[in-house]
Amino acid sequence: MKRIALLLFALISLSTAFAQGKGVHDKMWREVVEFKVKYLAQEIDLQEADQQKFADLYTKMEDARHKVFSEAREAKRCLKKEKNASEKDYAEAAECLAECKVKEAKIAQEYDKKFASFLSQKQIYKMHEAEKAFKQKMREMRGKRK
Repeated sequence: MKRIALLLFALISLSTAFAQGKGVHDKMWREVVEFKVKYLAQEIDLQEADQQKFADLYTKMEDARHKVFSEAREAKRCLKKEKNASEKDYAEAAECLAECKVKEAKIAQEYDKKFASFLSQKQIYKMHEAEKAFKQKMREMRGKRK
């Protein structure tokens, strides 16, 4: 229960800061990743000796994911700007989104192998479950903000 309260408090603070504008976005994104790393480390019962290695590797993985998600967001943005989008435009956007999902899956596979060098398979599984819980809480906080 204490973990959830801590998570909710941090997410409220972060969602408020995101509302401040795009100039703050990169700094806040880094803070979200930093908080997420701490949250995940706690959830997977990570040993103190492995925390920095985990933080560094997880941050690299998040950077790679962020780049892929940026591509997907840009494809959606371009399609929304196009007032008279053609079937070809929609097909290209759909293909881009599908490719982004494939890239994300490959990143997950690549980094799971790297995490396996110092995490147990149980910890990797718990990490994925904690990521889902974290994303769900973020969605809930965004919904409350609107």
